[in-house]
Order: sequence, then C-alpha cells, then structure tokens
Amino acid sequence: MIYRFRILSNESELFIREIDADARNTFEDLHLAIQENTGFDSSQLASFFLADKKWGKTIEITLLDMGIEQGASLVMSKTLLKDHLNRKGQKIIYEYDFFQDRIFFIELTEIINDRNLMKPVCTFSNGEAPEQIMEDDFRIDSTPKKKKKEKLEEVGVETDGRMDFGDLEDYSQLYGEIEE
Repeated sequence: MIYRFRILSNESELFIREIDADARNTFEDLHLAIQENTGFDSSQLASFFLADKKWGKTIEITLLDMGIEQGASLVMSKTLLKDHLNRKGQKIIYEYDFFQDRIFFIELTEIINDRNLMKPVCTFSNGEAPEQIMEDDFRIDSTPKKKKKEKLEEVGVETDGRMDFGDLEDYSQLYGEIEE
C-alpha cells in the first residue's frame, strides 16, 4: 500500500512536494526523503508530530531516542507509517528548525492499494525549499552588524573590525600580581 503525502511550507507559497511512501516504511524513511529532496543537512534534528484536524500537535515522533522513561517515546527508525496513518486527510507536522519553530505541513492525500515501494520517492516538486536553518539561529546578540557599527560610531568607537583595548604592556599593572 502506498501513501501519497503533500508537503507545504508556510514560508513559501510556491513550495510544494509530493512524496509517495510504502505503508511499511518508517518515519525515518520519510524524514530522509524530505531531507534529500530539500537539500537539508541530515545531521540536524527534526521531529514529526501527528496533528489533529486544526494542525494541533498531538504525538511526537523523534529522530533520536530522547530517553524518556515515562510513557511511550516514539523514534522515527522504529515507527512504521502504517502504525499511525490509516486514512486520507490525516495531518502531520514536520519540524526541522527547533530554534525558530519552523515546520512543514504534511497531509496524507491518497492511499494507493495496488503497488509497493522499497523507499519513499518524490513524485512532484515545485518551488525552492526554505533555508533549513535561519542565519540568526545561533547569534547570541540579535542586533544586526550594521546597527552595531552605527551605534559604536555614534559614541566615537573606531569600527575597523578590531577592538582597541589600549596598551597592555604590563599585565600586572592592570590586574595585580597573580597568586599561585
């Protein structure tokens, strides 16, 4: 049995993907197909969330075993599509950037009974995928560099890319003697 998924992004109206996957494939197989088709770095964490009719997250299926002892923790490599998907119209959220809460919306659009697939395959592709990780994800200070430079220049600080710490000829004059 084949599941046909339509994948959409809220960041780009032109981005549409359709992926066919065998019901016996795992969520990890679907994850790898998405990663390959979008050109994403597969070393980054991602999760699937089964969703209700209004796209509310219900059950999480993680890429890695999170070691949660209470309750069942679902891992992509051990979770078959057919164990959680069984009707047309079911919704899944694929979160690929946890820092910015960026997601794809996935809907099971068709169930085809007459064939099998070894691994998921993209059957339709339109538009460019959004960037996997936004540039500002890991920036500690979110003030853009241009604004920082302007602020420093306002108070008379040179902005040639180097910081001036004055003369540091004698460390002990500044910090005192170092005790052992």
